[in-house]
Amino acid sequence: KRASIGPAERTFLTLIGLELRPRKIREASSMWQQVTDAVGLEKRAAIWSHPDLLPTEQDIKDPAKLIERALKQNPDDEIDAALRDLLG
Repeated sequence: KRASIGPAERTFLTLIGLELRPRKIREASSMWQQVTDAVGLEKRAAIWSHPDLLPTEQDIKDPAKLIERALKQNPDDEIDAALRDLLG
């Protein structure tokens, strides 16, 4: 028999749209370990620098896609350089 969802979990689910279940937590933990092993702590931390880079549920299921995006990140891309020039 499955336990019912608690009020804290229901609130969290409502706020961010994620379901916190033990299986999902294990999968997410495994994903982050794979990402860290593949790209290192600095690039893993950079994933949080922009909403477009944040992991999706699909990334949890297939960490290779998130790893690929993290490896392609270039903090000194043209847009960043242009913004630095513009803002001084």
